[in-house]
Amino acid sequence: MAKYARAPIAEAIIDIQIRPVDLSPERLVEAVNPLKEEYPALDKIQQYTVELSKGMPAPKEVNSAWVFKARNGKKLWQSRADGFTFSLLAPYDTWAEFKRLARPAWDAYRGVIGNALVTSVSVRYVNQLNLPLPLADLNEYLKTVVTISPELPQGLSMMFVQLAIPDNQSHSIATITQTFVPPPTPSFASVILDIGAARQHQLPETDDDLWKIVDELREVKNRYFEGCITDATRKLIS
Repeated sequence: MAKYARAPIAEAIIDIQIRPVDLSPERLVEAVNPLKEEYPALDKIQQYTVELSKGMPAPKEVNSAWVFKARNGKKLWQSRADGFTFSLLAPYDTWAEFKRLARPAWDAYRGVIGNALVTSVSVRYVNQLNLPLPLADLNEYLKTVVTISPELPQGLSMMFVQLAIPDNQSHSIATITQTFVPPPTPSFASVILDIGAARQHQLPETDDDLWKIVDELREVKNRYFEGCITDATRKLIS
């Protein structure tokens, strides 16, 4: 994919899920220790289920995630009993730089989970396209859009579209999500174009080979991004 001068990337994400490990929250938080100077901020995310106990709902914690944040708040990663997520917020530089930042965090997480089996890996980019008004037709900028019956009014004030497409070439599932978000100024309409690629089968046993799969999924993501946008969009972000 061409490197766009005004790439619309709002967030880039690498997610690696594992077979859940029986580790305490205290052990999971130790994943940050090798990178503590780089990620000094810490948040805990707790997930609960609600069970009925003597007729009263009783929340029960089922999972915890630690979120480690860099000082600038632009890069963060999660340590969970069932996986790892690394996120980089705008501004985005290059794939090589993104991966250079993500790999040490994964290695630190791996140091805590041991040889836990990887069950899924995905690469996802959240793009925000700011389209100039007036916007007569989304088809001018996007190739995959909702079609409204010609018998109905054609204006849209809200939209949410999500597609999951098997990509046999890469043994992955590509996802496309589109929705409106508030624009930066009233002269634009802003659309989120969220493109992801996930693989759950034929995963390698070594981490070096796993990160080759990450590279492959990034190529899938690029292919779907280019397949979703028009030349008018390319002109906007070039």
